[in-house]
Amino acid sequence: MMKDGKAAFPNAQIYASQAEYDGWLQMPDDQKAQVVATMEAYKNRLNLIAYGDTLPCGVIALNGEGHTPGHTIYQIGNILVVGDLVHGAALQLAHPELCAAYDMDPQTAIRTRKHFLEYARQNNLLMAGMHQPSNSAE
Repeated sequence: MMKDGKAAFPNAQIYASQAEYDGWLQMPDDQKAQVVATMEAYKNRLNLIAYGDTLPCGVIALNGEGHTPGHTIYQIGNILVVGDLVHGAALQLAHPELCAAYDMDPQTAIRTRKHFLEYARQNNLLMAGMHQPSNSAE
């Protein structure tokens, strides 16, 4: 997101949950340097949000904590963008109690994963995420 300490996308608006932002800033200095530099580059376009907030275009921010302290899931219409809620769909969709090593709070991640898998089923929602398999033949 940065190039030479400057915003790579100078017109972008950045939305991050306050809980995630606070979590990043509590990390050890050597781990948070990149985050601090990125936030500084985008400080005039950084929008800290709360769970339940409605963002531009009707996107709703939902509490997805567990993977990280402020992991956020976004819903627009019948689509849930779940980010890193599921790392291994082949296993975790059938067994949401399984965690990836990347989940910072495994017990919360399990509760969150179970909640949103059921929420998606009950409401016939399409889930999209960073580690989701494609349904298309390549």
